[in-house]
Amino acid sequence: MNPLLKSKMTLFVENYRAFEGEFFWQNNIMKRVSALLYAGRGQRLNLRAVKENAEMIKEKMGPFSYFRGHTQLCLATLLSMQANRQRLLEDTTVVYKLLKTKKFMASDYLVVAAYQIASSAAAGDFEEIAQRAEDFYLGMKAEHRFLTGHNDYIFAVLLALSEKEVDSGVNQIESFFQAMKAKFRSGDSVLNLAQVLALGDADSDAVDRVLALSEQFKQKKLRLDRQLTLPSLGILALLPVETEVLVADVVEVYEFLRNQKGFKVLSAGVQELQLFATALAAYHYAEQSHDKLMSSTLSTGITNIIVAQQAAIAIVIATSASAAASNS
Repeated sequence: MNPLLKSKMTLFVENYRAFEGEFFWQNNIMKRVSALLYAGRGQRLNLRAVKENAEMIKEKMGPFSYFRGHTQLCLATLLSMQANRQRLLEDTTVVYKLLKTKKFMASDYLVVAAYQIASSAAAGDFEEIAQRAEDFYLGMKAEHRFLTGHNDYIFAVLLALSEKEVDSGVNQIESFFQAMKAKFRSGDSVLNLAQVLALGDADSDAVDRVLALSEQFKQKKLRLDRQLTLPSLGILALLPVETEVLVADVVEVYEFLRNQKGFKVLSAGVQELQLFATALAAYHYAEQSHDKLMSSTLSTGITNIIVAQQAAIAIVIATSASAAASNS
């Protein structure tokens, strides 16, 4: 394995272990997402900054606010990697309220979506981007009324932040969806996969790469064609790396993580661990290819897609875990 990738996955485990005894009310997957966000940048977890931001969110938001829900730790982590944290949180709340005036409902997903805009755009552009996000969302919903929902908010915002025209962007997503819908079972995951490919400005060969990756992972007894992991195939397909190399690295990272404390069978599910393994590999190759085969725009785009997917899936798993606990 590439020593830099090995270093990144080791850092991920160490960052997660730094959470031991902290944030006991938070689901462990959110701690792993936070650990990943730092490891993806090659940085050690700044636990003090994360705790300070979590406290700031608690002080500024009401007890029933979604800002204090499943995404609190994720948001606190994202803020901890920025300079003007208080201002960014204020901007995030402004954007959150603005998005609610559009066709978006209050939710954990909307918190992360609002942060994406607040951290990526100037305040004077918030209204225009929020409107573009609504247009993208409604465009996707017009194509797939029953598949499009809260979990598409983050991707709608990322599309709005891109330079894509709404109509052509929605058509591109639909083209990818139609090309892959018969290949995979989960319709909403295929839609997310199509969104990932569109965000990465993938070409027509991307579908073949997705299918090749899926088949090669099956041969390695690692299925990434499941509901939670399918969009990860899109992230990997965007990378200018041979599919055999990507599969080998993801499998190796997965096997390494599975043998670590806090990542074994009773601690982390198969699909969750696959998500982290693919994300670590994607972070590594996006970073390594930055000055070679990929433009800085695409590299940053892949990083944003990883954050979006990890946050969205973490919300799904954390919400499911909370529901199961309340019913037990």
